[in-house]
Amino acid sequence: MQFLTIWTEKIEEKGEDAFPTLLLDEENQTGILAVYDGLGGSGSTLYKLGQKDFTGAYLASRLAAQVTEQAFVQLNPDLEDFTQQLKKYLQTAFTLKVAQIDQQRSKLKSRLIRRLPTTIAGLWFRKLGEQSNDYETETFWAGDSRVYVLRKQGLQQISEDNLVENFDALENLQQDSPISNCISADEDFDIFSKKHIFREPIVLITTTDGTFGYLPTPAHFEYFLLATLHHPRVCTMEQWQEYLSVAFQITTGDDMSLSLVALGFGTENLTLLKQATIERFIHVKKEYILPLAQSYEYDIRERLWCKYKENYYI
Repeated sequence: MQFLTIWTEKIEEKGEDAFPTLLLDEENQTGILAVYDGLGGSGSTLYKLGQKDFTGAYLASRLAAQVTEQAFVQLNPDLEDFTQQLKKYLQTAFTLKVAQIDQQRSKLKSRLIRRLPTTIAGLWFRKLGEQSNDYETETFWAGDSRVYVLRKQGLQQISEDNLVENFDALENLQQDSPISNCISADEDFDIFSKKHIFREPIVLITTTDGTFGYLPTPAHFEYFLLATLHHPRVCTMEQWQEYLSVAFQITTGDDMSLSLVALGFGTENLTLLKQATIERFIHVKKEYILPLAQSYEYDIRERLWCKYKENYYI
């Protein structure tokens, strides 16, 4: 088992992404990874805590992270009802937080204003027996942060974006629909979930839209992952983390956070992971990245996406 996390702020001490969750229990062969993106538009209200002012979005993402991690610690390793319990914990915690920071409800009535709004996207996993190569997983989310799995056949998005418009991943890059569902203190919300059984080797990824939301196509997110992994100077997870973080920082216009766990590729170095993904890296670069860079055809992006999309959703 190998892992990494990425977390950056566009403005120091003002970042509205919480630090990503990555908790591993080797004894029980379980773990959880998750990300949280406070919604700065609808959550721009300032609250004074001590001598500092924080936006509702900033507070919301941190609170969601704290509650999620506490829920995992409390419920692990019996995780069957994790998502249902997590929603109850979040509802209670956000209600209490609002009561703590402001005794009066806002008089501003607008569908654009939410109290403590944040996304969440996470996944817990559990190995099915000591001798098994299979992992039981449950993906959970609210908003447009995402959960992915990287396998031999490529990167696949497990979570589903909660958007007002029914855009796919490419359409939302081009038009950016508002979010239809997120965690908040003053509106009911849903925590959607999916369960899967994956056979190792696999890479599990959770990330906010600061990593994928500024790229030309959805295929570029997979390309960035694989191109940095296969850089000749990348031999360890720490080096991959560094190169991947720099690559995303060059393109993003937002805070960003990502957590990643590689299962079934050993624990010493990246040799097995590189061997398992080299053919896919070459394929993605040849079929989806270079054609876009070398063509001036107006519909090339859509045609490449139609092909890539065949294996993108799970």
